[in-house]
Amino acid sequence: MTLNRDDFIALHSSGISHNNIIIYKTDKDYVGQTQTLHAYLQDIKSQSLAWAMTLQNRLIRVKKQNQPKSSKQVFIIQEYLR
Repeated sequence: MTLNRDDFIALHSSGISHNNIIIYKTDKDYVGQTQTLHAYLQDIKSQSLAWAMTLQNRLIRVKKQNQPKSSKQVFIIQEYLR
């Protein structure tokens, strides 16, 4: 897990094998980001007994989805596979 997006996106794109990379954006709502990631990982885990293997070579990005005229922040998961 990292806030260093640029270097780890480059690592993922390079083709070097990795267990998985999770990137966050600097945002005051770390709790919201973490809750979104937790729900996503729980969903993966519930779908597969070998869930850890399903994360290999994935880049998982926690992103804020802008909500016009809303005070509530909404985070989404964007996933990049190789």
